[in-house]
This record gives sequence, C-alpha cells and structure tokens, in this order.
Amino acid sequence: KLILNQTLEDSEFWKSYEIFRDRERIVWLLLYDMQGRKFSASCQTSLQEARREAFDQADLQEIEEALAGYKTRLAASVSRLRIAGSALTLEDLLPIHLRNSTGVSWTDGNSIGSGWVNTLKISNKCDFINEMLKLNLKPASNDEELGDDNYIFDPICPKLVNFREKIREKIAVSSLVSKNYFIFLERTLCLGAAALVRAVKNLKLCGPIILTHPIAPRHIGYLAGLLVDIDEAGRLLAFGTGPLRGDYESYMHNLGFTDREVRVFAENYCEAPGFAEMERATIVLATPPSSYTGIRDIVDLCVARGGDTDLLESLTTIDDKTQLEKPKKLLAEQLSSLKYALTRPNVQLLIYQVHSVLPSETTEMLEQVIDYANKIATDKYTKEHTKRKSPKDTSPKSSRSIRTPKQLSMQQDSKSRSHDEDEDDEMSVIAEIRVPDSDLFELAHMSDLNADALSITIPESENGCYLGLVKRKEMMQFNSLFMIKVAESRGLFGDPNTKPKSPEQSEPIKEESENIEEHGKKKKRKRGRKAISLGRITAPTHAFILKKTTDHKTRKPSDDASSGFSWGKERLSCPKYSQRVAKDEHFLSSQVLATRRSDARKWWEQSATFLIHAARCKSCKFRIFHTDPWTRRVLYPPKIQRIVFNGEI
Repeated sequence: KLILNQTLEDSEFWKSYEIFRDRERIVWLLLYDMQGRKFSASCQTSLQEARREAFDQADLQEIEEALAGYKTRLAASVSRLRIAGSALTLEDLLPIHLRNSTGVSWTDGNSIGSGWVNTLKISNKCDFINEMLKLNLKPASNDEELGDDNYIFDPICPKLVNFREKIREKIAVSSLVSKNYFIFLERTLCLGAAALVRAVKNLKLCGPIILTHPIAPRHIGYLAGLLVDIDEAGRLLAFGTGPLRGDYESYMHNLGFTDREVRVFAENYCEAPGFAEMERATIVLATPPSSYTGIRDIVDLCVARGGDTDLLESLTTIDDKTQLEKPKKLLAEQLSSLKYALTRPNVQLLIYQVHSVLPSETTEMLEQVIDYANKIATDKYTKEHTKRKSPKDTSPKSSRSIRTPKQLSMQQDSKSRSHDEDEDDEMSVIAEIRVPDSDLFELAHMSDLNADALSITIPESENGCYLGLVKRKEMMQFNSLFMIKVAESRGLFGDPNTKPKSPEQSEPIKEESENIEEHGKKKKRKRGRKAISLGRITAPTHAFILKKTTDHKTRKPSDDASSGFSWGKERLSCPKYSQRVAKDEHFLSSQVLATRRSDARKWWEQSATFLIHAARCKSCKFRIFHTDPWTRRVLYPPKIQRIVFNGEI
C-alpha cells in the first residue's frame, strides 16, 4: 500500500482525480495490475475488448482510462522508488517478512497448495478420485511423485489434499469448487483441527468442542467436518464472529451443516453468557488473533477469511503509528482467552494454535498461563481443605485478681509463644495438603496424541504455525461409566462400605431405642444418627384420624379395642391443618374482595366512557354487562337495560 500510494502522490495523480479518493483501493488494484503489465496494453485485440466490456459492467473503465493517461508519470515514479531503494524488482521494496525468501510466494508455481474434501457433499473417496480424473489429475503415492498432474492426500490432516500451485486455477473453475465438494484452505490452518481430532479419538474425550476465535469460515467448516465422523464428539461451538455471524451461518448451511453439528456465536468466548452446553465442554481449540509473523501465504489467509482486506492492510503496513500498540492488544487478548479457558472446571485439554514465531506469543505465553491456572487451583483447594485449630481459651480465671507487672509480662510472652506455635501448626497443615493432579495443568507434547508408535507426530512448529498442548495431569472422561462411578462414590446408590447384616445379628428396633435412652447420659450420640422411636412410627396420621372419625357412626366398640386407640364420639381435628386452612380462606377472601373492587372500578370507568359517547350519538343504546374473565358469568347484572337522553350534556 505504501509503495502504490507513494507512486500516486509523486505523479500528482490525486490532484487531477480527487473524485477517485473514495475508491482508493480500486485505484491501487488497477495500478498494481498495470505495473505488472509494464504499463502497456495487451497485444491481442480480443482480450482488450473483453477487458473493456468487463470494466464497463463493473464501472471501472473510467479509473482505467485515468491511469492510462498518467502511465508515463506512474512508470517514472516507480523507477525512482526502485532506484532509491536499490531494488531490482518491485517485490524488493516490500517489508522483509513479505518477501519471497521468508514470506509470500507471489510467483512461485512450484509451491504446494491444499484444500479439504467436503464429505457431506461427496462421501465416497472413489467419487472424488473420479471427479479429479475428469480434470486429468491422478493421485500420487508420495511427495516425491507430486507433479503438475498429481495430488496427494495429506498423511497428518484428514480429508486434506495437497497439490502444486500451478493446477489451482484448473481446480478452481471446476464443478468440485462450485458445488462445494472441495474447499481451498492453507495446510497450516488445519493442523490445530487435526490435533483436536486425535485428542478426541485417542484420549476418548466426549462433550461439546469450543473454538474461541474464528480463523475463517472455511476453517470452521473443516473442523466441523472432522467432528461429524466421531460419535463421541459433541457439537462445535464457535465464538467471536461478531457482525459476520449471519454470513458464517449461511456458509455452514451451504456446506451441508446443520445446527446439530455447529453453532456460531457473535459474542467473544470470554464475554459470552454461560449456558449448560458451554460449561460441559471438555476440549478447547484456542485460536486468538496473533501477529501472523509466521504465516506463509498472507493473501490466501485473507481470501479464506472472505476477502479480509483490513487484515491484509494491517499485515502489510509497518510505518503506521497505530501498529505500535497492536502487539499489546494481541498479547492481552491471547492471555485473557487462555486464562478463561483453563479456569473452566470441565476443560481437560486445550490446543493453542497461533501463527507467530515470537516466544512471547508461543512458549512464554503458555508457561505464564499454566502457572496462573495452577496457582488459582492450589489456592482454591487449600482454602477449602485447610483444617484450622479451634482457638484456645485464653480468658483469665478471675477478672477481679490484681496482676503485677511481672505477671503481665510473663502472660504476654506465653501468648506470643502460643501464637507462634499456632502459626507453625497451620503452616505445617497447609504444607501437608497435596492438590490432586486432576486440578493441575501441564504442558504436553503432540507425540502424546499418537495412537501408536507408527503414527506420524503432528509438528509443533511448521511454516510459522505453532501448536501448543495443555492438558490436566490426570484427565477425566465424562462418559456414562465415569458418571456412574461418581454417583457411587457420593453414595447415591447407598453406602458401598456398609455390609448387609444377617437376620441373626439384627435386633428389634424397640430394644435399640431403649439402649440409646439408657446410655444417652453416659455417652454422646454420634453426629448424623438419630434414635428411632417406635411410638412415633406407629402413631396415626392426620388422614387416618379423619377417615376413622368419618366412619365413627358405623364403628363398633370392638374396632377401638382391636386398633388400640379410643376415638370417642367427638370429631378430632389437627390444629396445624386448621390454621393452614383458615389462613388460606382469609387470603382467598381478601383476594376475591380486591378483585371485585378493581372490577367494579373498571366497570364504572367503561360505563362512563360509553355514557358520554351515547349522549352524543342518538343511535347508540346503553346496554353493558361485565363478566368474569374466567367463568364468563355476569358479575353485576344491571337492572337498567336502556337509557334515553332527552337533554344535552
């Protein structure tokens, strides 16, 4: 941008065409195309006519003609910039991290491109191979045989296909891309998703998956496509799409995904309101924004993000003052996202993917976050499990006794010694507390995700993409078997330590209650156990008393004798029940009275309104009834059915 803008300023193009300031980026694009053609038109007349027709439809012909009129001055300005910068080509004027040696391969046709197969649209591998055969492309067995007419399936990233950049255009214009069978995506963007799928399969983790930040819609589609094939994996929850949420959702639906497979949120992960599915997530793929100092193809990344020109402009600008504050914001965003993810109670594993070669964004960032999460867990566990001693009784035996100064000094020394001893005891108790490994995190390696020794390890750093793996020292699997064990440990199925007693060892309840009453004064009962009273168990309930009282006329004296209770001739009542009934009746009566008052007031208001209208309208007759809204009964039946006004109001 700086080179093109400097060229336009030196040639005084903006002084003559100030009206094109609003379309500045279009001017840059056409100027870049013109310098690529060495400021000359095409020799073929057919191409010139097709170009003119396309530019007329896009309303670009006026800008094209303006640049063509200034082509001599523009070419001279570019030459002066090259001479001043000792650059043989225009690419040598780019920033160091964007040049061919370490950055974007602008013209290298031998570079490797990649894309993933959408198995929701084309589920059979043979069908994909047949579609590629229609383009005269055949699968290769290894990277060495990869040529201009071959492609190869990636050995690390599932469903990913690698090919030469020369055949990208051939694939792009085919039906594979137009029907969403094949989606272009840079390989380094897929490494984090491949690592996550390995973790779910090999570590047997289940539950929803969280994506903290969206890299691109194609990246979300690739990750969701991998999770669809795993039964244990839950729904993908993608956060941070912002105002582009609708575009992301429509793109996912075009690829064949439904709300059951993926759900997109506009809110940031740290600021999203918590809900049950979010709290049950066990795996997090953290992809916060970074400096992208290690990205291999910036243009491909911006195209994958839907033509994110703001990202392209920020990555290619080095002299802007606002760029000096950007690293601080990036580090703060990365730190807050990782801290929030590792402090979630159910999160067992986190994969950190960032395109940077700076230690402050890679290894140092993870070490800082792990120390923070472990400190939080240790403090919380210590606070909950520290056993403090009960304070000793330091009150004097007699408040009236007079102490000498010597006695006071001795008492203060004894208090200070006892206080130091208590602190030492407390510190020893804290030192003995050991935080369980299930609450602590550690920095692991990608080799821990391999299924066996023959598996290819996912590289932790490749082409500027850094992958970090953070997991708990002791991981828990929230499957059905684990939940059953938790329920058993908490005694939901009964105390597993208690053994069933034989009938010979069991004693009558009455004898046990008598023994408890006899030894109650000598020995205190254990906390949590209560004496069982046989009289309380055999006491009649209130419903039973009402039933017996209702049938007292047909009861015989022999029934009272057999039941063991004497009922008498009077009807029994429960005081507690009577109070509750009386309270309910008083509440209902007051509520009905208040309702009637409000209904009467409302009736008079409506009647007054109608009366005023009827006084002015001779054809209207007064006939109004007010009914109950629930029963439709007439609450206040009026005796007057018709009112005729002779005078004026």
